Amino acid sequence: MPSSQRSRAPNQRDSTIKPSPTSPSSAPRSKMPQYTSRDVGDPSQIKKNKQSMADLKLRRLTELNNRLREDLERERIPVSTASKSIIAYCNGTRDYMVPSVWGAVPKGEDPYAPQQSGGCCVVM
Repeated sequence: MPSSQRSRAPNQRDSTIKPSPTSPSSAPRSKMPQYTSRDVGDPSQIKKNKQSMADLKLRRLTELNNRLREDLERERIPVSTASKSIIAYCNGTRDYMVPSVWGAVPKGEDPYAPQQSGGCCVVM
């Protein structure tokens, strides 16, 4: 027996969907928003935008290349040489804030001592 002539049980639904009078597909088309494709504009404008993006990328790469060249040209010294230089500086330079190592500082040489003013007023 063909499927269209078969009897169906009352709890089985019909597989075809029919739009109801209140469904959105039956609503007038004038109420639906009309979507249009995006206006891409003048083709020459698109070409200009692509060119400016390419120029921007080129400029960024050029700047990065220049920074890397500067890093490469910077003088490099071994850590042992740098350490010796720091030790020599610390041994040769007096630190007035560590009197236990360098001894008492004469008042005339102490840059941290309060300065004596010659008078009671200062005119600027």
